[in-house]
Amino acid sequence: MRNEWFQFCRSLAFPIEDLHEYLLKANDGVNVMAIQAIGKFILDNGGAFVARGAVAYIEQNGTRHLSATTGDILLGQHAMVDPAQLGVPDGSLILMYVVVVAGTDNEATQSFTFQKESRVVAHYRINGTTKINTLSLISVN
Repeated sequence: MRNEWFQFCRSLAFPIEDLHEYLLKANDGVNVMAIQAIGKFILDNGGAFVARGAVAYIEQNGTRHLSATTGDILLGQHAMVDPAQLGVPDGSLILMYVVVVAGTDNEATQSFTFQKESRVVAHYRINGTTKINTLSLISVN
């Protein structure tokens, strides 16, 4: 599903910032939600592994990237994942991405618009083992 979304975004013939307006027109404004803007992520590690926070993002030109990573986040620890510090351009469509050391990485299903100056934080928790883990959105505020 995520790959289909990224393929769709890449295939757009207009800038990604116009996506919301396009969807409103295409659906006559019915059941269309704006993509919430955030400034940072928090990642809690409840898993039996070492995690590193990262950001999957789509630039306004439609190009998909994976950012640099944070340092190690051990079991029971949490860390701020700041897209700006990881090289993500302001205005990008972003998703939380967790690198699981010696395991299976995990990417969130919720997307946000990155606004460097936003004080809104999306809080995630990852649980499980290196091979079977779950990434859950806890709150956005």
